[in-house]
Amino acid sequence: MRSQLTRSVFRRLLSTEGLTFPCPSQSALHLRLRPRVQSSRHLSPDSRRPQRRTFFDLLGPAERRQKEPVLDPGFEKLAEFSKLRNLGARLPLDHELVDAWDHFFRFKIWAKQPVNSLQAMHVLQVFEYLRDKREHTGSYLLNSARIIDCLVAFSNHLPADYTTHLKIAKRIHEELESRGADQSASCFPHVVAILCAGGETATAQQMVKDTKQESPRVLLSLADGYVRENNETELLEVVKRLESIGSGGARWYHKGIRKMVRFYASQNDLEATKKWVSKSFEADPFMPAATLRVVLDMCIRRDELEWCKEVFRHVIDNGPVKTQWDVVFQWASGALGKGVEDVERMMKIMSKQEGPDGPPVPDIDTINGLVERAMANGDSYLAERYIALGAKYNIYPNARTYILQINYRLDAGDLSGSQVAYNSLQSEEIIENEDLPVINRYLRVLCLRPNTYDRVNAILSDLEPRSVPLQAQTTSAIALMFLKREDTQDVFDILQTNAYHYTLPERASIMEKLVEFCLDRRNSNAKAWNSYQVLRQLFDEADTTLRTKLMREFFARGRSDMACYAFGHMRQHAHATRKPNLETYVACFEGIASCEDAESLEMVHNMLRMDSSIEPNTQLYNSLMLAHLSIGKGDRALDFWDDITNSIEGPSYRSLEIVFRACQMSPFGEDVARDTWARLKRLEIEIKKDVFQAYCGALSARGKVDEVRDLMQSGEKDYGIRPDGLMLGVFYNAMPGQNRKDMIEEWARATYPEAWRELQAMGQTTIDGGFVKKFLIRLKWKA
Repeated sequence: MRSQLTRSVFRRLLSTEGLTFPCPSQSALHLRLRPRVQSSRHLSPDSRRPQRRTFFDLLGPAERRQKEPVLDPGFEKLAEFSKLRNLGARLPLDHELVDAWDHFFRFKIWAKQPVNSLQAMHVLQVFEYLRDKREHTGSYLLNSARIIDCLVAFSNHLPADYTTHLKIAKRIHEELESRGADQSASCFPHVVAILCAGGETATAQQMVKDTKQESPRVLLSLADGYVRENNETELLEVVKRLESIGSGGARWYHKGIRKMVRFYASQNDLEATKKWVSKSFEADPFMPAATLRVVLDMCIRRDELEWCKEVFRHVIDNGPVKTQWDVVFQWASGALGKGVEDVERMMKIMSKQEGPDGPPVPDIDTINGLVERAMANGDSYLAERYIALGAKYNIYPNARTYILQINYRLDAGDLSGSQVAYNSLQSEEIIENEDLPVINRYLRVLCLRPNTYDRVNAILSDLEPRSVPLQAQTTSAIALMFLKREDTQDVFDILQTNAYHYTLPERASIMEKLVEFCLDRRNSNAKAWNSYQVLRQLFDEADTTLRTKLMREFFARGRSDMACYAFGHMRQHAHATRKPNLETYVACFEGIASCEDAESLEMVHNMLRMDSSIEPNTQLYNSLMLAHLSIGKGDRALDFWDDITNSIEGPSYRSLEIVFRACQMSPFGEDVARDTWARLKRLEIEIKKDVFQAYCGALSARGKVDEVRDLMQSGEKDYGIRPDGLMLGVFYNAMPGQNRKDMIEEWARATYPEAWRELQAMGQTTIDGGFVKKFLIRLKWKA
């Protein structure tokens, strides 16, 4: 009999929280929360709060520390081996690796957790290293028992990404074959099961033929593999081979027949299902409840109720056992449309039947089956009525009941009812973490709703003693909720305890959400910076392209300091694929130009000078010119023009536009501008609008009103370029003195009225104490 002290009671006693009774009111939820202390460790300098320390603080609780990464036992040593091997450093001792192997796989088998693809990559490297190693006694370090542990962990829970698992299984088979038949025979069924589960059933079947290790267990694994691959021909062949087995062959053949029934039912093949159901009844009148339920589901999908009635009549005529009665009730509810009262009468009839252990009576499994059938029909109200029917006969809900209840209440959008069911679930015994999928779903729904922060924290507190990882999409949803609240420490905690259990694609999905959060302009600069800090510190695999994208975002937000911090983090990284490349430098100088940040320009330019891996090209020189002319250093920008003209690559059209813009700010820029323009005409290079516009600006800066006016008027005939609002704005803004500006305005209003109206729509401001006007035009800062 189960102890009356439940999991929740033990949890509260161990955490010194004491025994608290569940309360449905929202105000009571805060009693279950752990203390939350806002940490400023990861905030930007301008968003930190001033420190406040009083005498009483010395007597108070210490500030929360960031949680350490939670790793599976033994995995840290396996990962360390892979890292040291890639670096060419000294490797861990052999016995340390063997101990790590034992701890890791025994934990996986005990916890019934899958070995994900990232972990499998490290396992493969350790296996390749240890496969030939022997102890001083001459026996292999990776003996049969250790290899079987690995195979059992793989075959029990194969993840979605199983490529590396299949490679390990094949390598193990090759190694054991070389060691001899005795070791190979004990591991062979596991190897076949892994290959069949991973979509390589044909390879497994060839192994069976080559090794002549055909057994009922192996054949059933082959049958399961062909079912997954929808290979009807090979599946039929395997079932025939099951029939031909000598001792006990009938029992294995019956299992093969049931696999055929489930195969065709899952394919919605009505005729084939009828054929194999008949064969099943001929071979054995008893049909297991699981197979019967599959047949029922197909009949409901195909609306084949008459034949379904024949199947269940056969089951009832042959005296159904309790588990079959449960499916009969589901048939009555789902296929015949019987109400709760009709099902209740059928239960009374069942209770009057004789069975090997006395009359069968309905139990909670009966109720759960009916609830599942109601959920399949999308009828949450009917599901509630079946639970009430159970209560009427003192059939109390179990963990499975509350799991179903949370699911259908979430389907109906009933969060309050889901919370009540969740609270009840906490007092039930959980088997093999069966509640985790629905808890993950409930957490994701809560994260999307307002004012659910307390509920989420309460659930996380409940899960913390169990040390079970959340699903990746749940972790990302919770992390985003904490980021929105600027609870940076909580973001680090939830990711530290979960992110290292995920595969690379799962970690990439979390990174994608963090990047989306950072790029969302609705989030403040401080929140975006927190998101970046989380990504930088916990997702080291983020490459230069992604980091450059985030750097650009901070420049776009006008936070050159944050962007240059991000650049500095790349510059300091030890891994080559995380360091800034040529494109990163260009993006950084473009961003500095858009923010007009002289201090950041000097810092990044010094980094460039010391970076021997970067070979400057025209685009990089363009970005340096832009950055310097943005802070008014036209002469310094022209120095880079000399570098461009002396390079093999030479200038681009962007170079020409930028150098003319630099000439506007240089005292002697007119000479450079005229010389460059003359060279373009002499070489008969096509003149584009941006280059023409910038040249007009260079002459305008020297007060050449008439010359620029004539140049613009002749531009349409000579180059096919007609002035627009932006070109007039460049002409106007570059011209010194308000008197000359008034002359430009008078000429432009009369000559190009539409372009002038376009310019006026851009807006206007004043400079030099309000005596000089200037239009708010926007020029591109693109190299």
